Amino acid sequence: MHPRAADIVQTARQWVDVPYLHQGRTRHGIDCIGLPLVVCWALGLYQGDSRQYPRRAIDDRLRDQVAAICTELAEPTPGCVLLFRWQSHVQHCAIYTGDTMIHSHRSNRRVVEHGYAGAWLRVTDSAWRLPA
Repeated sequence: MHPRAADIVQTARQWVDVPYLHQGRTRHGIDCIGLPLVVCWALGLYQGDSRQYPRRAIDDRLRDQVAAICTELAEPTPGCVLLFRWQSHVQHCAIYTGDTMIHSHRSNRRVVEHGYAGAWLRVTDSAWRLPA
């Protein structure tokens, strides 16, 4: 488990209901990868950013970028980032709380928190520990 798991989850929850915006990084709008980034920025865990990606995944760039700064886990632990694969590419991410997940979801048009179960378990590609 990340040494600051509770801080990661608490900080992510402060973003619930912020509108979805592709490549957004502010309270005016944020996308799925933007959420872990702004959480990392707020906690001083990582300061980088990348917006070199299309709206729909055409490769595993998201997975590659997460792998460059995070450590892959065998099982999800609170405060980690979950990556999700639809079809052939990793296309989405969320912050795992232990029972729920927090993510900026285009279909909901905002950041939401809900259970991590059912279809989400089936499309999970991997879990990653944020930089310490």
